[in-house]
Amino acid sequence: MNDTDFSGEPQAPSFLGSVHLPLTLIAVALAINFFSDLRTAGKQAEIMKWQLTNLDRQTETLSNAKRELGGLIANNDQVVRQAQQIQGQYTNLFSDLIDLAKDDKDAKEIVDKWGIKRAGQAAEAPAAEAPKTEEPKADAPKSDAKAPALR
Repeated sequence: MNDTDFSGEPQAPSFLGSVHLPLTLIAVALAINFFSDLRTAGKQAEIMKWQLTNLDRQTETLSNAKRELGGLIANNDQVVRQAQQIQGQYTNLFSDLIDLAKDDKDAKEIVDKWGIKRAGQAAEAPAAEAPKTEEPKADAPKSDAKAPALR
């Protein structure tokens, strides 16, 4: 029978034709969306907690590394001071050797052989040599023929 039938018989309301079905579907969709958002927010909270614990660990690691770096710098300062002291001793030794070379033949041979000079002295200029032309490598092909002239 039709819904527009105005006969006196009461008709059972049709669930498909009522307003309740669209409202129920909208309510279910909103409930699913709400619970999905809650779950996403919970997951994001877990991720944030994980990131914060990692940040704390990284901060602690960086502070430990900074402390160790300070210790290494202090140790290197001692090594640098020792190297400077040894360099000073060698400088004094070679200076004495250069002074001794003025009178002693053996000392002069050592100074000449190793080219020991004071820092302020100019190095003796080696005899000027003609610039050498590079020879082809052993594995390079040798070519005596001239390149063809372009016209």
